[in-house]
Amino acid sequence: ITIDANTMQRIFAAQVKMFDYWQVLDQRPANFLILAPDPQLFKEAGYAYTFTKMTACAPIQEVVYGCQADLKLDTDLITSTLAKWEKTDSPIYVLGLTVLFEHWVLKQLVASHYQGHIRMITGGGWKGFTQVLDRSSIVASLKTLFPQAQVQIHDLFGMTEHPLHYLSCTEQHFHFPLYSRFEVLNPSSEITPEGKVGLIRLQNPFSTSIPCYDLLTNDLGTWYTGCQCGLPTPYLNLLGRKTTSEDTCAYRASQT
Repeated sequence: ITIDANTMQRIFAAQVKMFDYWQVLDQRPANFLILAPDPQLFKEAGYAYTFTKMTACAPIQEVVYGCQADLKLDTDLITSTLAKWEKTDSPIYVLGLTVLFEHWVLKQLVASHYQGHIRMITGGGWKGFTQVLDRSSIVASLKTLFPQAQVQIHDLFGMTEHPLHYLSCTEQHFHFPLYSRFEVLNPSSEITPEGKVGLIRLQNPFSTSIPCYDLLTNDLGTWYTGCQCGLPTPYLNLLGRKTTSEDTCAYRASQT
C-alpha cells in the first residue's frame, strides 16, 4: 500500500497526540525489549517492524529483540537483559504481540527488582490466540513481575486497511479520539445496543491515498459507556475475529 506524504503527516501527528495523551512518550533515554525477532534477520515478521517503529517513543539507549527466528521467546536473553536494566533508573519499554506476553509470564518465575517506569504495549495476538490466560490475567501477571516499578500497560488496536492504531486506556478499553469513529453493527447493519456483539466498523478521514474512510472489519466487538478511567466517551471492547486467521503473525506465534 502506497501512502502519500500529506496522509502520513496527518497519521503521524494523530499517533503522537494519542501516545502523548496516555503518557507513553518519554524524553529520557530508554531501554526497549521487543518481543519479536530482529526484523533485519527475519523479514517475514511484519509485526516486528511495527514494534521497532515504536522505539521513537523515547531516545534509544538499548534495543534487545527477545524472540528467535522461529518466533520462540529467548527467555534466557529476556531474563539477563532485565536483570541488567534493573540496576539503572532508565525507563523500560516492552513491546510485542499479546500472545508472546502470555508465553513470557507463563515462563518468567522471578520478579524483577526494577524500581523505575516500565511501559508495556501489547498488540494483536490475543483475540483467540492466547492459550491459557485471558487478557486481564496477562495484565495482572505482568504487574506482579514488576512489584516495585511504576507499571503502565496499553493494548494496541489497528490494521493495515485503517490509517490509525489506537491505544487502550488504563482500564484496557479503547476510547476513540475526536477525528475517528467506531460502530458495532448487527447483521442488518444497524448499531447494536450497548453490550451486544457485532462487527466493528471504523471511520477516519485522514487517508487520501486509498479509499479507507469507512471500513467494516472482520473483528467482533461490543461497546459500553461508563469507563472507570474517567473518560465520558463510549469505549470499544474487542472479542475476536469473525473469520479464520491462520495466516497472521499472531497465529504463527501462538503455535510456537
